[in-house]
Amino acid sequence: MKPAVPRFLPQDRFRSPVISSLPDSIAGAIPEPDPDAVPVLTSRDYSRLKALARLWRDSGDPVHQALVETLGRCRVMSPGAVPPSIVTLGARVTFVAEDGVPEEQILAVPGDDGQDGSTLSVATPAGAALLGAAARQSVKAVERDGRCTILRILAVRSPPWARARDKHGESS
Repeated sequence: MKPAVPRFLPQDRFRSPVISSLPDSIAGAIPEPDPDAVPVLTSRDYSRLKALARLWRDSGDPVHQALVETLGRCRVMSPGAVPPSIVTLGARVTFVAEDGVPEEQILAVPGDDGQDGSTLSVATPAGAALLGAAARQSVKAVERDGRCTILRILAVRSPPWARARDKHGESS
């Protein structure tokens, strides 16, 4: 008899999705976030977000706290080494909240976010929660009034510069 194969290895727990054994249509509700999942950030994103966190005006803001928490426990990787299923700055992410209405936006830092509604700033509860997570994962977004919303990541399309690698494995 073959030994059971683990669904994932402990060292691979960087925001890896916990996939239900039932199809989403049968399972119904969005699964709870995995509190042990470790966010993954590119070294470039980590530097930009660390600077953003230092400039935050209200350190008691739940969004600031979520960003600092992500920076404190994340796994930092070179841009070319981050799996394409991870939500990075510039990635187009499709997600759904508990209300069941899918949204598709590009994750951005304040100042890079467009005024046309196509971007989602990491300075928002949803943006901070999605950062570093993986496709098919659920995350918890804490609103500024303390309410929590669970978001499920349906798909991630990494930005073109993250997919283009030079001969050393680094992104261009």
